[in-house]
Amino acid sequence: MNRSYALSLQQQRGAVLLVSLMILLIMTVLGIAGMSSTTMEEKMAANNQQRQQAYQAAETALRDAEAWLTNNVTAIGDLANFSGANGLYSLQETASGAAVNPPTFNLYDNSAWQSNGVASLSLLDNQDTPRYIIEYMGPTEDPAGLNPNDPVPVVMYAFRITAIGWSVDGTSRYLAWSHYTRRLN
Repeated sequence: MNRSYALSLQQQRGAVLLVSLMILLIMTVLGIAGMSSTTMEEKMAANNQQRQQAYQAAETALRDAEAWLTNNVTAIGDLANFSGANGLYSLQETASGAAVNPPTFNLYDNSAWQSNGVASLSLLDNQDTPRYIIEYMGPTEDPAGLNPNDPVPVVMYAFRITAIGWSVDGTSRYLAWSHYTRRLN
């Protein structure tokens, strides 16, 4: 019995070692490829999270601006506030002979927002405060007719709200626009 065992060891000549090393090499390559894929997925998830934070901040600023319009612009005389200061601009005359005051800063410049935009509520700690501007676009007739029984066309006043939000780490920003119309007395 010892004699046949000794003969079989002499005949193998390292084939098992070679096959084992090949399998180990293949497993190592597969492991490295899997780790690279996981690292890329983690980066994509982190980038998506930053973008979502910036998006939520910009949407919060839009809602804040809409609430400001609802509470502070109730009469035609309130349009005089759109003088190019405090984040309120006008693209149309607010009264006969009034100056038109469009925004003159670059909407894509973060530092310009700090001095020209109105601060909104911040959602997260250590996040730059989202900001917004409101532009008066002018009067418009309501094409849908809020009241179909009303024979006189309804005059609505249009505003464009532009808001910006940043992620917590500041690497992502999101610009959002909203159009808002309302009746004024």
